[in-house]
Amino acid sequence: MIKTFQNSILHILIIIFISIYISCTPPKSLYNMEGSPSLISKINKIIEESEIDLNMSIQIISLDDNKIIYDYNSQKLLMPASTNKLYTSAAALHFLGKDHHFETNVLDKKNNLILKGGGDPDLTIKQLDSLALEISKKHKTIDTLFIDDSFLDSLNYGEGWMWDEGPWWYAAPISALSVNDNCIDFYVGPGKKGKIPSVNYFPKTSYIRVNNESLTVQDSVVSKLKIDRDWVSNKNNFYIYGEIIDTAKVDTFYRNIYDPSSFTGTIFKELLNQYGVKLKHVSPNPNQYDDYNNLVKHKSMPLLISAKNLMNESDNLTAELFVKCIGAMDTIPGTWEV
Repeated sequence: MIKTFQNSILHILIIIFISIYISCTPPKSLYNMEGSPSLISKINKIIEESEIDLNMSIQIISLDDNKIIYDYNSQKLLMPASTNKLYTSAAALHFLGKDHHFETNVLDKKNNLILKGGGDPDLTIKQLDSLALEISKKHKTIDTLFIDDSFLDSLNYGEGWMWDEGPWWYAAPISALSVNDNCIDFYVGPGKKGKIPSVNYFPKTSYIRVNNESLTVQDSVVSKLKIDRDWVSNKNNFYIYGEIIDTAKVDTFYRNIYDPSSFTGTIFKELLNQYGVKLKHVSPNPNQYDDYNNLVKHKSMPLLISAKNLMNESDNLTAELFVKCIGAMDTIPGTWEV
């Protein structure tokens, strides 16, 4: 009877062990491995020696015969993330062309101007300043500056973006009229002990408000210095808080703004003012273009340069603008819709 009991216990333990083993063993697809033995050995060695602590899925297919020459967990579902930018850039190069130029135009009619965006992902303050300088040679008084971003749709955020992406550079809103990556560049260095740190920012504009409540300390930092924006309320009020050591070097923080078209329009107005141009009103998209003349334009560098920047920096703004500009080849405004 004891022996029978012991056998029953043994059987139960075996069943428990098998159940645990099966439950802890990933599905077979997670260990899918095929391809050239020599290539498998070499690539696996690189992966092992890198000591990368992450999930990955790799598949390499020969362009000659369409056969798989290396496969590692290719059936495993993962978030695609910035690998999407590979075919986004490829699509832009194919449909728009490597020599495509994005144009930012200024049109005029009597004492009115239109600043028209063309989806340029790399428009700079300096380039906008050059347009303002040229206009100042022909106009000293402007009644209304119209801000035209109608080339692309008005959705400021990309497909799949979350509502709480926050003020970070990589979540800069999208517009046909964008400048300085739709961000403010903050330069923060220590002040005197017990005083607020030194804060400069670019571009200098009335479009934003900055509230600095941070502190310079001599000992170890208790609360790391941070810069946030009131993004929940869709406002351009920036808050600086936390601590910085008095021996620290100047650090740079990039934070996005809300409503890039108005941001660009405000900066353009301020640049015109600096050149002595008096401007009364700034208004959204004009209702009509009748009798407006092309006054001056800025042409971007070739798209290939923007694509290089996109891939090197993993720039979401450029990627989104590429997609919508492809859409604008069929319909205006350009959208994600097929």
